[in-house]
Amino acid sequence: MRKAIVINVFVLLSVLLAACGGAAQPTDTTSANPVNIIVSTNPNPAAVGDVEIVFTITDADGKPIEGAKVDVSAEHPAMAG
Repeated sequence: MRKAIVINVFVLLSVLLAACGGAAQPTDTTSANPVNIIVSTNPNPAAVGDVEIVFTITDADGKPIEGAKVDVSAEHPAMAG
């Protein structure tokens, strides 16, 4: 009986901690020398409905990189319409 209570408390605390995580920042910057990638959303912050994701790719000097190829994928099986 005690083991079941401990497991239930552990699961409950895990769920509560996960719920307190908050939303991720809609804009993030990742640097891989000498490339900078800025990811932002439109609207910002992202809302329900259509959201445009914008990738801005620049070199170390902040100049746009012409002809850069970006491969992006997203999976949201729970949101299938």
